[in-house]
Amino acid sequence: MNKLLSVIVAVMFAAVSASAFAASHAGAQTKDAAKMTDAQKAEAKKKAEAKAAKMTDAQKAEAKKKAQAKAAKMTDAQKAEAKKKAEAKAAKMTDAQKAEAKKKAEAAKK
Repeated sequence: MNKLLSVIVAVMFAAVSASAFAASHAGAQTKDAAKMTDAQKAEAKKKAEAKAAKMTDAQKAEAKKKAQAKAAKMTDAQKAEAKKKAEAKAAKMTDAQKAEAKKKAEAAKK
């Protein structure tokens, strides 16, 4: 009985240690978009647009280079998954939103 208790305590300690180790290396947790209200989503979008508007051309070029480098490192499976997500997002957009996104993309190319 004494050994059984020792084994149980050892197993519990190992499990708790492993989960704590995994949690500490998981990185910063982000907000779950599904839990955000529409007002919170709109506010987050406004903040992102304001931040982008404040960026200089050099900063925008640097961000574009980083995005291209990240895309170059992606595997074909990751690229396919990203494309599916983009298509699903585009399917949810209204025509006005699509036109606005197209204008932004054209402006970013310049």
